[in-house]
Amino acid sequence: MDYTRGATHENQTRLRLAFFLKHIAIIAVPVALQNLLTTTGSREDTMMLSSLGEKTVGAVGLCAQFSSLMFAGYWGLVGGGMLFCHEHAKHIFTSPFRIF
Repeated sequence: MDYTRGATHENQTRLRLAFFLKHIAIIAVPVALQNLLTTTGSREDTMMLSSLGEKTVGAVGLCAQFSSLMFAGYWGLVGGGMLFCHEHAKHIFTSPFRIF
């Protein structure tokens, strides 16, 4: 679909940016909610088990830190993979991907 037909250059840029931001939000909002729920769940686990003693809270806190570390590592791996795919795709296709 061409949303930019009959528009000036400035309006074309705005329409493309709005289209791009809409699709980014479709992806970013669920990821942000998942991260929020994961963090909240780890915090609630720690608070629930606080009455059982210091060692229990320490073990739950350690597991929460490990899951946060794994999430950060996964996020870095995915981000690096996206950059690699983008650079590789520029050489395969005749024209690079253009957002704007």
